[in-house]
Amino acid sequence: MVDSVPMTHTPKPIQPGDASGVQPTSCLPPNADLYIGRDLAWLDFNERVLAQAENFSRPLFDRLRFLAICESNLDEFFMKRVALIRRRIDLGLEKVTHDGLSVRQQRVAIKERVSPLVTRQRSVWVNHLLPRLIDEGIRVTTVEDLPRRYQDRVDDWFHRHVFPLLTPLAADPGHPFPFISNLSSNFAVLLAEPGEVDSRFARVKIPDALPSWIRVPVHGPVGAIQDTTPCRVVRTADVVRRNLESVFPGMKILEVLEFRVTRGIGLEDDDDDVQDLAEWVRASLRHRRFAEAVRLETGDDPPPKLVQRLLEELDLEPEAHYQRGTPLEWGGLTDLTKFDRSDLVSPQWRPIVPTRLADPDEPIFDAIRRGDILLNHPYDSFHASVERFVTEAAADPDVVAIKQCLYRTEPDSPFIHGLLRAAESGKQVTCLVELRARFDEDRNLQLTRTLEKHGVHVAYGVVGLKTHAKCSLVIRREGGAFRAYAHIGTGNYHSGTANLYSDCGLLTCNDEITGDVIQVFNYLTGRSRHTDYERLLVAPVMMRDHILACIHRESDHARAGRTARIIAKVNQLEDPEVMTAIIAASQAGVQVNLIVRGFCCLLPGVPGYTDNVRITSIIGDFLEHARIFYFADGKSDPLKGAWFIGSADWMQRNLSQRVEIVTPILDPAARQRLHRILSINLDDRHDAWDMRPDGSWHKLQASVDAPDESVELLGTFATLRRNAMRAEVEAMQDSRARSLTLRELPRKAVDSAEDVTLGGVERIVGMALLESPWRTASEIGKRVTISPSLTVATGMRLEEGGFIETIYLGRHRVWIPTPALADAIGGPLSLVRGREIGWLTRRISRWLRLQGWRVRRGEGTDFNLMAESPDGAQHGWVIKSDRRGVAKELRDAIGDEWTQINAVGVQSDIIDVLRGVKAKMSISDRRRIKVLTLGTVLRRTCVEEDV
Repeated sequence: MVDSVPMTHTPKPIQPGDASGVQPTSCLPPNADLYIGRDLAWLDFNERVLAQAENFSRPLFDRLRFLAICESNLDEFFMKRVALIRRRIDLGLEKVTHDGLSVRQQRVAIKERVSPLVTRQRSVWVNHLLPRLIDEGIRVTTVEDLPRRYQDRVDDWFHRHVFPLLTPLAADPGHPFPFISNLSSNFAVLLAEPGEVDSRFARVKIPDALPSWIRVPVHGPVGAIQDTTPCRVVRTADVVRRNLESVFPGMKILEVLEFRVTRGIGLEDDDDDVQDLAEWVRASLRHRRFAEAVRLETGDDPPPKLVQRLLEELDLEPEAHYQRGTPLEWGGLTDLTKFDRSDLVSPQWRPIVPTRLADPDEPIFDAIRRGDILLNHPYDSFHASVERFVTEAAADPDVVAIKQCLYRTEPDSPFIHGLLRAAESGKQVTCLVELRARFDEDRNLQLTRTLEKHGVHVAYGVVGLKTHAKCSLVIRREGGAFRAYAHIGTGNYHSGTANLYSDCGLLTCNDEITGDVIQVFNYLTGRSRHTDYERLLVAPVMMRDHILACIHRESDHARAGRTARIIAKVNQLEDPEVMTAIIAASQAGVQVNLIVRGFCCLLPGVPGYTDNVRITSIIGDFLEHARIFYFADGKSDPLKGAWFIGSADWMQRNLSQRVEIVTPILDPAARQRLHRILSINLDDRHDAWDMRPDGSWHKLQASVDAPDESVELLGTFATLRRNAMRAEVEAMQDSRARSLTLRELPRKAVDSAEDVTLGGVERIVGMALLESPWRTASEIGKRVTISPSLTVATGMRLEEGGFIETIYLGRHRVWIPTPALADAIGGPLSLVRGREIGWLTRRISRWLRLQGWRVRRGEGTDFNLMAESPDGAQHGWVIKSDRRGVAKELRDAIGDEWTQINAVGVQSDIIDVLRGVKAKMSISDRRRIKVLTLGTVLRRTCVEEDV
């Protein structure tokens, strides 16, 4: 039993310089045999992200989002890493990577890797996503291909909304070359006066305030993406290009080039001697705006004269020029996901309230005193746990002090509001704000001014070190004494990313841990040089030594024949000392499993060195951001080993140049949950990639006999969601928790008990189904505002009673109401309406296209779809939600040219009519008609498309 596992003390750290168990470096082969450079490993990670956009099983809008994420990652890579490499070359700094490449070799290798990646991005867009968008009624096109009446409306939109914002800038002897801002979309234009030979250069920037794409509906205003489909969509850049003559009236336009420039981000200076960190950050931000260019992007076949001019003015080599077609700004593809098309996006996950915090009437501090609470976001609600911890502390009259580290947060963060309320009520409030959080510097500067204005004591941390720790501390007066409560996490205090990133956190009042947290805040805000921490691992003070000690101890256990295993879940692995220790552990026989989401510089499976190292990467629904560490410590029971979570990756900067916190996990139930998370990661064959000894990554595949409900088949994200829902369902067995949930349900759905044969929750869900039939469980849950687990449990009860039919579409559960549900509730049964018929038509169309059929819509005919198979068979599809005219339409549809007519009925009475009409036809016609139920069609298309 888990409860019987005793809490264990964390291992004592070794003294700095103690390398017992580490093989001498001289025995290691050349770097290239064991390592891969950080930058090339990072590009490997981005290729795994791009693979999500290539995944046919993902909804279309999800694939667009991953393509945009891939581009955003690539932009950041150039701003950070390529800019740094260029700077090292300019300064003559010959720094060698892990795999032995010089700085110039790195630059060449990056170019060789980025060019195919860019080509692959374009292929995904042109060959896969663009045709899918068109199939879904989102007709992406150019302005020139629009009908004339549409072109006039688009031109009118340009003159009303774009032209007033444009500022063309000339470059000639009287005008300096204009500054090109980072990641902006621009046109370079070569002009000439009428009748003159000499050309002139001008630049037009597309304002950042404009959307990347605009919607051109059949009726209504042209503008930003919204509403539903079908409609036409064009690029804003194409609209600007079409109207350049209006920008340069009377001039002759000779050549036009759309281009984009990437600049470095600056802030690379050493700040050890900075006297005023806030002013230094402000100056660095001003410098960043004018940082050197590192990349020029253009479309295909750009005018050579304009390209050469830009390269010269930007001081770029020809190798920095990337031709990538259009669109140049792939991040703008997220605009296309703003259509109201829930069928093209994965259902949004609604986090579960942790069972220990399910009672809103119980103070959170009472729950924490009953034992440590481990959180796993976004499966556990961030709002109901971490946000609640701070907001309750701010309102609690017994709380006397609140301290918090903020690395990234939102402008309108609940944490900020809580800290301000606490300060205004007279509590002592201290906030450590990291001003150098990359890309959030300006926001954090504004945040410090707001906090200080309301009486919050603001600190910037230790000079020369970034504060990356994620912790909060609450001091509360209890029974004549003070008790400390703490939250220590792996992710930022950011409510938005908490729903997108997978992170862990610990709520505790353990005196040893909270005592260490107090010392950490003294270190950050004062002059403390405390190093003797009881429980926490704190960087750069002693975390590195302790991690190395744990790894070396596993080597000792392996050599002594005891259980020896290491499992580490991190974002990145790059630290040389840690990697050397892992190599030595593998040589000693330690089984090492590394779950590395981002770049990993160590190669697994190298004979004689990393034979016992397996490296996995999980990419999918959420961004894997948690850092979890497990060391067996000679114990055969995993729950008796050493467990940690924290903010630090195994990178040199995290262990040596940042203030980081890693906490041991002492509670047996919390350890069991961490063990479950890591086990799921290691068993995953749906979202996991495996690294090979040559540095390549391969997508893992589930075995053919894997059970339907197995981790292997479901993957990490689906399994953890399911576990969270099951935990909530189990909690609902408690009558008090159930009554609290039912109390929050919409009151309008509860009628008198005399005419109700279903329970309250079943009735609410049933009414929603009758209003909006055959929706997924997630969509119904959101519609009636109840939790996912309660929705699923309700669906099971409805299915057992024969009130609904359940159909599985891939990983989604679709509910179809039956006549029994309409009778029980007293509502009409109308299973398919106009929008649902369109959805089903598109689904059948996609399914046929995947099988190589040519498909076209049946406008002006009796058919919803007309399709031709690869061998020339002609099929017509008729989908009916109303029995009126069914017989006539089916008889009219029969013709000699049709190989088969597929008649789809969505209700039993329509099916009966279709079968009756078929029975009265000639034998030859009957053979060409197939009557299909809605359930049959959904299952068939699901098998071919989603599974």
